[in-house]
Amino acid sequence: MALDKNQPTLQEYANDALKMARDSLHQRDVTVELYFADKRGSFFGTISVQNKGDFAVKLLDEGLAQVHLQGHAKAPANMMKYEEAEENAKSKEIGIWGGQLKLMSNQSQNGSNYECGQRIKVEMTDMLDATSFHVRDVGTGSAYAKIDEAMEHFDYQTAEELEKPIKKGTLCAALFATDSKWYRVKVLGAAGKGQVEVQFIDYGNVETVRAD
Repeated sequence: MALDKNQPTLQEYANDALKMARDSLHQRDVTVELYFADKRGSFFGTISVQNKGDFAVKLLDEGLAQVHLQGHAKAPANMMKYEEAEENAKSKEIGIWGGQLKLMSNQSQNGSNYECGQRIKVEMTDMLDATSFHVRDVGTGSAYAKIDEAMEHFDYQTAEELEKPIKKGTLCAALFATDSKWYRVKVLGAAGKGQVEVQFIDYGNVETVRAD
């Protein structure tokens, strides 16, 4: 996997995760359990290595992955182990939780910061169907107010230009056509000449925007 100059530190960790996967899984006896496939044809499940357990736990423990529930997926059986491994990496500040990156460390997309039965105030920002929607915490202590304020002062004219071609997974900012404001996004992939498909990570909606 080539280095992405738009986010070199993050890409280095992606390369480390890929190397670990090759070293641990290539030409090994493994057990694959599939849970579901999304609309893009991506399969989700677990890979277990004989006598070593769930490989995802190893990635999380090394700070090379982040717990995230996809779409309407139910929490896997090993969810508690995943969260413990992620918290262990956070406490050690290694991998993506290190001082240089701390990827999304102040946001929990899997709800692990909330107690079962806890009532919180949220804002629904996007909805695909009855089981797939995006909400964000707007209660006291939410980080979104600070994020929104910071984006209000974002100036694309002084921002560093992205390296072309823009790669899938790049974290950057994009202009939302409806209100002509800039928001944080994650690139999902190319969407035609001079365009990319992005997800507005603070709101959940997916849009096609100009790559320039």
